[in-house]
Amino acid sequence: MAGIARNHGFQAIKVGGVQDHVHALLLLPLTIPLTKAVQIRKSCSSKSLNDTRAAGVNFSWQERLRSIQR
Repeated sequence: MAGIARNHGFQAIKVGGVQDHVHALLLLPLTIPLTKAVQIRKSCSSKSLNDTRAAGVNFSWQERLRSIQR
């Protein structure tokens, strides 16, 4: 994930997590909005994981929940 950030003009200061989620501290230039950086990391990492099958077959990130259950 650090390489993905570097290749797209921002920096991953720290990346970590566990089996089912990832945390990342990113340093973004003013020209890259946070939403764009997240989109880039998710799409590029999904492609890499699917190409190498490092996370099994048909890896995808969880979609964000649209509503909060009460």
